[in-house]
Amino acid sequence: MKSKIILSFIGIFVLFHSCISVFREVTCRDFEFEEELKWYSGVVGDAVTFINNENETKTFVIVDKYLHHQTKYISDTGCSCYDLWGITLAVGNDTIMMYGRSKYLEKNLADKYILFFIKYKEQGTAFWNEYQSIVSNYTVENSTFTQVMIFEYLYDYKNMFTKVVIAPEIGIVELTEASGTVWINTDLKTKLNIELSSFAYSEDTCEGLPE
Repeated sequence: MKSKIILSFIGIFVLFHSCISVFREVTCRDFEFEEELKWYSGVVGDAVTFINNENETKTFVIVDKYLHHQTKYISDTGCSCYDLWGITLAVGNDTIMMYGRSKYLEKNLADKYILFFIKYKEQGTAFWNEYQSIVSNYTVENSTFTQVMIFEYLYDYKNMFTKVVIAPEIGIVELTEASGTVWINTDLKTKLNIELSSFAYSEDTCEGLPE
């Protein structure tokens, strides 16, 4: 009888400590992709105008710019550390959107994902990591930029846009349509705000199993 009582206490002790080990509060690292923010230029309300090789112009306005940071989570609940940052420009029914996302567990390296999406004349084009590269130098209209992000389809896709070029502190400098039409940012000189304060910042935690 005494041995059964001892075994019961041992079982309760092991179960209690395994629960503590499993459902732990994990503190996330500080946001670690500040270097990425240089491509998210401007503040809400800024206007960005493009002109094409037929002298047509199109002006977009920054309508959203955000950075969301998850500070902690409870392990073994489906939660993780999670960051999301992005920018949206719009005019009428046309939209340009880019966002980055990172996720990781514990002390692991973050899995980073980036998406660029443009909807123009009711047709959408999306680029993601696979089509992204960083080039050290890129020249547009006699202006040379360094550390430029390029999204480009290297083979034939039935999309309206095939190439997007984004310069640090300037934003989108060039958009190329599949038809060959090229849209150039009309202001390639003015540096825009990339400070953390230019983002609408929010944070939260993930503390339990989803209902």
